[in-house]
Amino acid sequence: ETVREADDDVTVTATADADGAIDEANEENNLLTVEKTVVHNGYRGMRWTDGEDIATAATYDVRGDLLWSAGDSAYLSAGTGWTEYAVHWTADDLAVPANATIEGARLYVPYTWDKGPVFPENVTLTFNGVMVDQDAFYEDEKMWGTSYPYGMTVYDVTYDFDADGNTATLTNTLPGGGNVSVRGMVLAVVYDDGVTAPHTVIMNEGFDLLYGGESQGTTPEQATAYAPFTTPLDTVNVRNAALITVAPGAGPTEGDLLFNDEVVEDAWNYAGTSQIGVDERDVTSFLLPSENLAGFRSDGDWMEAAAAFLVVEYPVPAGSIAVVSTPTGAEVWLDGEDTGQVTDCFLEDVPVGEHVVTLKLDGYANASTTVTVAEGEMAEAVLELTALTGSLNVTSIPDGAAILVDSADTGEVTNATVDGIGVGNHNVTLRKDGYVDAVVGVTIEYNETATLHLDLIEAVGSIAVTSTPNGAAIWLDGENTGRTTDATLTGIPAGEHTVTVRKTGYADATATVTVEHGETAPVHFGLVPPTGNIAVTSAPDGAWIFLDGTETGEVTNATLTNVPPGEHTVRLELEGYLDAEVKRNAFGRQVDSFETDLPILGVEGGQARAVFIRGPYVTRVEPNVEVLATYADKIVMVRQGHLLGAAFHPELTDDRRVQRYFLDMVKAATQ
Repeated sequence: ETVREADDDVTVTATADADGAIDEANEENNLLTVEKTVVHNGYRGMRWTDGEDIATAATYDVRGDLLWSAGDSAYLSAGTGWTEYAVHWTADDLAVPANATIEGARLYVPYTWDKGPVFPENVTLTFNGVMVDQDAFYEDEKMWGTSYPYGMTVYDVTYDFDADGNTATLTNTLPGGGNVSVRGMVLAVVYDDGVTAPHTVIMNEGFDLLYGGESQGTTPEQATAYAPFTTPLDTVNVRNAALITVAPGAGPTEGDLLFNDEVVEDAWNYAGTSQIGVDERDVTSFLLPSENLAGFRSDGDWMEAAAAFLVVEYPVPAGSIAVVSTPTGAEVWLDGEDTGQVTDCFLEDVPVGEHVVTLKLDGYANASTTVTVAEGEMAEAVLELTALTGSLNVTSIPDGAAILVDSADTGEVTNATVDGIGVGNHNVTLRKDGYVDAVVGVTIEYNETATLHLDLIEAVGSIAVTSTPNGAAIWLDGENTGRTTDATLTGIPAGEHTVTVRKTGYADATATVTVEHGETAPVHFGLVPPTGNIAVTSAPDGAWIFLDGTETGEVTNATLTNVPPGEHTVRLELEGYLDAEVKRNAFGRQVDSFETDLPILGVEGGQARAVFIRGPYVTRVEPNVEVLATYADKIVMVRQGHLLGAAFHPELTDDRRVQRYFLDMVKAATQ
C-alpha cells in the first residue's frame, strides 16, 4: 500500500492480458491510463484529514447554568420536498429562572445528504419572527463514491430568546425545495440569575463526519473527532462537572464517547423525535485542571460529531447575616423562604449578593430590609418591629371586675376600655371576689375597638363538717350556723372560711377551709376534752421534768401545756441533786417548830439532836436513795451516794454528830 498526500496527482494504468496469454493482432491497445487527484477519506476524523477539531466557540462564567433542548424537532427527509421547517420550545423545555439574564443562546441545525446544495446559501431562519443571520457554518463530506455534504449551521439567538417559549422557522429557498434532510434542532441557553452557584460553561462547535470500519477504509481510531477544552479549571474547588455532547446521526445507543482516559461505549441516543444524538453525563471524577479532551469515536456506526459543552460548577461564595429584632422571637425569612430560625440569630452560608430579610411576628407588622452579603463577611439586619394594636371595651354585671388579657392583669376594672392590645386572638378573663372567673375569646383587629359584655356568676360551694364525737355545734366565720355535726353547709361563697365546732365537755376546735365554686370542701375534727397548763420552775433551773412518772422532754423553767384536768405528780431530776420528792412546810408553820432526839442510821450513838422549823418531809424516794431517819412515820433524812438531805437543822444545836457523819461521807467519796 502506498500512502499519498491529498491533492497529489496520480497516474493510474490498467493493462488487459498483462501476461500476453491471448494472441491479439494489436497488443498496443491493452493499456488504459488516467490521471486522478488524491482526496481525503471524509469518514476519518479531522485530525487525519487536515481539518479542525470541535473547537471552543464561546466561554461563559456565570452565576447560572446551561440549559438545552431539542424542543419538538423531528427528522425531516429531503424526499418530502419541504420548504419550511418549524420547531417549538415551551417554557418548560428551557426553564430559565425568573429575572435571569440570558448570557448566550445558540441554535444548532445539523443537516445530511445535501444534494442541492441547500446549505448554507439557500436557507433562511427566523427566531420568534425575527430574521437571524448564520453565526457559524460547519460541513464535512465523504469525498469518494457517492458523496454529498453533511454539516451544521449555528445561529446566535441570544437577544431574541423568550423564556415563555420560542419558535424557530427554517426556510428552504432552493427552487423546488427538498434536496436536503434536516436532523432536527438543538437550542442551548446560558443564563445568569445571580443566585445559582457559579458555573463555567465552555461551548465547543464544529462538524466531523465519522464512519469507522474496514469497509469504509478507516479504523475506529481514525474515525474519531476531538473536542479540546483548554480553559484552566480550579479542580480543587469544583463541586460538579457535566459533559454534554451532540452527535447527529448517533443513535440509538451508538458511538463511543471519550473523555480524558475514560471510554463510554454506545453513549448516544436521539433527543426526542430528532435524529440528533445527545449525551449528558457527570465527569467530575475525570476532570483535569486544564487540557481536558472529549472524543467522538465511530466503531462501525455512521455518526457526526457536532458540539460539546463542558459545564463546571463551583461552590457559591458565601457570607453570613446577623439578624436582630426588637422584640425578639420573630420568624426569619430570607428571599421569601422561611429559614426556620427566629431572632436573634445568625444565618450561615448565605450566598454573596443582595438578599431581602423579612421578619414575621404575630401581633406585629412584617418588616423587611435589604442586605448585601460579601464573601467571608457578616452583614447585619437590625429591625424594630411595629406592634399592631386595637382596643377592647369591656362591661360586666356586676361591674368592678378586674380585666385580664391572656392571663395578664391590665390594671383596669369593668366597665372600661383597654387600649394597646395586639391584633389577633386573645383570651379575656373577668375576675371579681365572690364570682366565678369568666373567660371568653375575642379577636382584636388593627385600629378597631371590639366590645365584650359578661354577666358574672356568683361563686358558691359547700363545706362538709364532721367530728368525733358528732353533735358539735358548727360556727362559720364567727357566726352560729344552727347546724351540728355531721352536716354539709351549702351556698357558701367561694374563698377562705373559718369553721369552729363546739361541744360541751370538749375543747373548741377551729380550721380554715377554702371553698371552690361548685365543689364540696371536707373538714373533720377530732374533739378532745379541755386541758390546762402547769408552770414548772426550779432553783437552779435546767432540771428534767417528769409528769405522772413520764418524762415530758422539757426542762425547767417551762410550762407544760394540754394537761388533762385533775391531780398530777411532777418530778424533777438534775445531776447533783437527790432523786426524791418532798412536801414543803409539812410540819406546820414556824410557830409549830420543835426540837427532838432523832434516831439516825450511821451516826455515832445512833441518834442526834434535831431542830425542825417549818420543816418538810420526803414523800417519795427512788430505789437508789437510802432512808437514814424518820419522824412520826415521815422520812426526814436521806442519803444518795455523796449527797445528804435532811428536813431539820443540825447546825442549830451543839450536837456535831451529823456534821461528823457528813465529813466522813465526803472523805470516803474522795478517796
